[in-house]
Amino acid sequence: DRQQVIVRASKVPSTQTGFPVYVNLADMQTGFFTHVRSDGCDIRVTAADGTEVASELVVLDIAGSAGELWFYAPSLSPTADTSFFVYYGNASASCYAANAAYGSQNVWDSHYKAVYHLKDGTTLSGADSTSNAQHLTSNSAIPIPAELDGGANFTGTQYLQRSNPSFPSGTAARTMSAWVKVSGSA
Repeated sequence: DRQQVIVRASKVPSTQTGFPVYVNLADMQTGFFTHVRSDGCDIRVTAADGTEVASELVVLDIAGSAGELWFYAPSLSPTADTSFFVYYGNASASCYAANAAYGSQNVWDSHYKAVYHLKDGTTLSGADSTSNAQHLTSNSAIPIPAELDGGANFTGTQYLQRSNPSFPSGTAARTMSAWVKVSGSA
């Protein structure tokens, strides 16, 4: 089975290369959650020409018909829609290793120093999705549901910390992004 995923040109401000694309699995067609394997190892993503691309399945909740998938888009156009296909339902497919050519680490190119998804809202995971292995450890942070699957709640002295706090080194400018919900006033 397969389903087409279209990245609309109207949503792409300029040509993008090596871009991670998010797929909300709750938006998949009827039948996806009855045909996909419970471990999600049968999920594969290809460009329109059939070339497979790296993908990362962050979470798959078959009973809840939900999940989070990211894939590597070699190029996205601002003038023409770009099509990809999500394949699923192959009972004999095996899971890719994270560092395999189509594995999860290859969704995030070398510009990404660390990527954290924080899992599923029930279990807190500080695993780094990149090949840099900058995993987070938790000091009593509480897992909570969030906009894109999992999040963390912090009260008092709770925090998440990278295993190597000095990474990346140097004085070059950096960009960080996070979705944050603030309760109360600071």
